[in-house]
Amino acid sequence: MNNYINKNFLSGSAIIVSIVIMAGIFIMAFSSAYIVITSTSRESKIAEAIKAEQVLNSGVERLKYEIYSNGFDIDTFDCSNDLFTLNGENYSYIISCVDIGEERKIYISATYKNKTITKEISLPFVCGFNTVLYEGYEYNTVRVGRQCWLAENLNVGSMITSSTTSPCIDVSGGGVWSCQNNNSQIEKYCYDNNSSDCIGYGGLYEWAEALNIPYECGYNVEFYDNLDGTYTGICGGGEYIIKNKHQGICPEGWHIPNQSEFIDLISYLGVNAVDAVKSSSIDSPSWDGNNSSGLSIPPSGIRFAASSFSDKYSYTNIWTNSPSGAIFGLAYEVYVDLSSNLDNRHAGFSVRCLKD
Repeated sequence: MNNYINKNFLSGSAIIVSIVIMAGIFIMAFSSAYIVITSTSRESKIAEAIKAEQVLNSGVERLKYEIYSNGFDIDTFDCSNDLFTLNGENYSYIISCVDIGEERKIYISATYKNKTITKEISLPFVCGFNTVLYEGYEYNTVRVGRQCWLAENLNVGSMITSSTTSPCIDVSGGGVWSCQNNNSQIEKYCYDNNSSDCIGYGGLYEWAEALNIPYECGYNVEFYDNLDGTYTGICGGGEYIIKNKHQGICPEGWHIPNQSEFIDLISYLGVNAVDAVKSSSIDSPSWDGNNSSGLSIPPSGIRFAASSFSDKYSYTNIWTNSPSGAIFGLAYEVYVDLSSNLDNRHAGFSVRCLKD
């Protein structure tokens, strides 16, 4: 009897064990199948994301080609329409633009099968092609060697009358007049106090104004040469450091050229540098150069520190960021040659900005 009971008990146990084993096998098989399906699905999604990114990149490259090679003017395009679209089997993209205030943003939405990617397109700056919008005025750009310059003299700020009466200040007590003495705003001279002369020829700026530091830094202030391309001076109630690439009144990302950058320019242009930088007879404003550099420097004339104007149509000076002694700044004159000279910091000269 006991043997019979044991035999039946063992048979029941075997059945239970068998069921457990079969369940385990089923679960393992199901899990494996699930893992395979899940893995395959994940790989498919990754593949679609990669393909969508490739579609997006192809759209960005097309936009660059249309702008830089075909001359597509994105600035005047009507953003109520799509810029460019592409529809293929399983893939597509749409390139559009949106105006936010004065800023125009460009977006691309690219799709491959079930994956869509949307991002903003940031177009690279191309010197000689792109312009620079600054304080309501659009400046052309030009590449000369490895340098990128504004192709026009800077014309920014409020016009101030040059005179020997208030609000102008005789900073020396002996006839050196500063009329750009409002440190809270950018001020400019226009030749002969005629506002129309700033158009095309650009404004004329005192050295401190060009560097966007207090006018008190212009006279009887020694700047210490830090021997690393920078200078430090105490003036206008504080300490001011002139950087190697000093922005001054230039647009963001641009700066007042330093002496070594002018030397590089002259070295690149060679013995006929002055003719290469002067505007030609067919330029406006015109001069007697050939403008082979594309810099188109016009004969803007100068404003003397004594307050009068001179030499329009025959001469111009362009400031560097470099001080010298207590009262001088370094400029480059464009006349019979392109060469450096020291002049009173309260003289009014042209400003050309160089890209950082």
